[in-house]
Amino acid sequence: MNMGEEQRTLTVQYTQEWPGGAQGRILLPNSRRTLSNWRVEVQFPCPELNFSVWNAESDSSSGMMSHGLYVLRQTEGWMLNKDHIGFTVHRAPSCDFEANDIDARLVSM
Repeated sequence: MNMGEEQRTLTVQYTQEWPGGAQGRILLPNSRRTLSNWRVEVQFPCPELNFSVWNAESDSSSGMMSHGLYVLRQTEGWMLNKDHIGFTVHRAPSCDFEANDIDARLVSM
């Protein structure tokens, strides 16, 4: 986090689970609509995974992803009308975790 940034913890939910993976959503507060510059940072407990999203775009570098960190942004108007970011995650056998082990934060400047 940089100086002048504020963070808010977000709720992560699984909507479906299967061996080695899950589908879920990151719930977004309505208050984000009043912010001019914000992003969602998602930190997984281990980096051995594949992570795909919808209702947002990834702005993550390969270095971030190699540490299990993903930066997401809603850039299009239609995305801003969604109250969540949907995702799928496929985990390596050595990387098993639950939804509440995922640290998701709304970061605003």
